[in-house]
Amino acid sequence: MHTITRPNDFLNEIVIVRGHPGSGKTVFAKAFEAHGYKHFENDSFFVGADGVYKFDFAHHQTAKDHCIKQAIQALDGFENVVVSNTFTTLAEMEPLISFAKEMGFIFRVFEMENDFDNVHDVPAAVVADKKAKFERFETAVQIKGDYKVI
Repeated sequence: MHTITRPNDFLNEIVIVRGHPGSGKTVFAKAFEAHGYKHFENDSFFVGADGVYKFDFAHHQTAKDHCIKQAIQALDGFENVVVSNTFTTLAEMEPLISFAKEMGFIFRVFEMENDFDNVHDVPAAVVADKKAKFERFETAVQIKGDYKVI
């Protein structure tokens, strides 16, 4: 079992949780949310006022941009932040990492390696493609199996 600790309350942190659809990103991020972190993800953009998720690829980039903008605004307000997205390429995380470095914030990257059923019915071929194109982050912690955030 992995044990993940939170930083000192006086330090600001961004936690980036990445992995293929169905790897456990959202559940892992919610464990940080339970400790006061603001949680952001692209999927939130596609949830309507009725609470129903409806993905629209035509707005995928807008959702990514919106998520990054919200996370940076929260960090700028000295909130601890957790962002969970596929982030298949390293470039997709770059705005968050650059901002954290510029501000002197702590940042950690977790790569989820579990294989659960994905809740958005992403086709198996798309999941396989994301796995094949996934670029590892050198200092990331790989999470497979059980974990506990304290």
